Amino acid sequence: MMRNVIVVGVVILSFVIAGEASAQMKDGLWEITTKIEMKGMPNQIPAMTVKQCMTKNDITPKPMGKDQNCKIKDQKIMGDTVTYAMECKGKDGTVTESVGKMTYKGDSFEGSNNITTKSKRETMQMTSRMTGKYLGSCTK
Repeated sequence: MMRNVIVVGVVILSFVIAGEASAQMKDGLWEITTKIEMKGMPNQIPAMTVKQCMTKNDITPKPMGKDQNCKIKDQKIMGDTVTYAMECKGKDGTVTESVGKMTYKGDSFEGSNNITTKSKRETMQMTSRMTGKYLGSCTK
């Protein structure tokens, strides 16, 4: 019986340590550059750079579209890596699903996600590659 309690304690501790590993991500202002790739697109979309305040409680970058209602459906933190699934619903009925992975490295991160956008007329698939750089404290 005592052995089972110790095993359960070690398992719980490992989840706490894995969650604490996200502490390598600094709360504050981040500069995020995103490059979107679409198969079959003759012209490449230029990279976009935005600044966002991020915290350990809000560890994934927010989508750039303002007319979307987005929810994280699944998120796991293992070490410095965050995997997630997000769903965004646009006011026009468009649904965008993203499955992504980001790895934090102190003052920076790298990541990518696969995006599927479904509208009444078509379905588009694309991949985005992100890099982030910590800039400092957020100003309000």
